[in-house]
Amino acid sequence: MALDTILVKEITINSDTRDCGGCTVCCTVSRVPEFNKLENQDCVHQIEGKGCGIHTKRPMVCKKYFCEWAKGNAPEDFKPDKVGVMLERVTDDIMSFLIPPNRKTNWYNQKTEDYAQLLKSQGISVVTNTGKVLLAEGHDTEYVWEQIEKQARINRIID
Repeated sequence: MALDTILVKEITINSDTRDCGGCTVCCTVSRVPEFNKLENQDCVHQIEGKGCGIHTKRPMVCKKYFCEWAKGNAPEDFKPDKVGVMLERVTDDIMSFLIPPNRKTNWYNQKTEDYAQLLKSQGISVVTNTGKVLLAEGHDTEYVWEQIEKQARINRIID
């Protein structure tokens, strides 16, 4: 699927998700309170290239989580373990590119740049956990960081 064929704002979450297979990027970049696992640390249960070692018994937070690729809201060839970036929707107009620690130096390439620019052209700002911010028209950094902090507070309450 070509990047220009995806209009991100009109994509809805599919009830059928894509198969994660051996992708374990979310196992690294996500926080899992049940295991006291912090963001950007490998989960003790992840098996690189194979997936979750306790998949059938994993915590509810893991069962409920699907990155934007798994939901079908990103191009097929944008699978996190292949491209080095996991997409997570912060708000309707902010997308987070989460980069695992082992990819911090080689995640940025033409594919990720093209997709970030496509999102920007659709009014969606892009932020990364490495500090890069690509602002959509009408956004400023203060607005983007306020929204991210607001979402983080909501997530802490839910946890």
